[in-house]
Amino acid sequence: MDPITIVVMGVIGIGVGYGASTTITKKKLGSAEAEAKKSLANAKKEADKQISKAKEEALQIAEDARKDEQNRRREVKEIEKRLLDRQEGLDKKLDQLDKRAEAARSRRTQKRDSCNSQQAARKARKNR
Repeated sequence: MDPITIVVMGVIGIGVGYGASTTITKKKLGSAEAEAKKSLANAKKEADKQISKAKEEALQIAEDARKDEQNRRREVKEIEKRLLDRQEGLDKKLDQLDKRAEAARSRRTQKRDSCNSQQAARKARKNR
């Protein structure tokens, strides 16, 4: 073989090797880019799922809180009603006690007046 042929073959071999290496590198780079895009798409889907799940949980928590608030308000109203009823009952009892006390005072006054009248009448009879 001729030295020129060897050099030409060597240059061709280097060119083919370089071309093959470049092609392989481009394929690997394209594959990595596709893998990155796929990973990014999966991450976006997972993020959307997590956001959706978080929104559902937030809505459920808000609904539970609203129900709890309604229950507490109802309980407070029931307690207020019972207290008002109890207060009305106590007011009625107090009014009855006041009426009894007034009636007792009135009877005592009448008895005292009656006793005083009777004593005055006896004195008047004695003095005659």
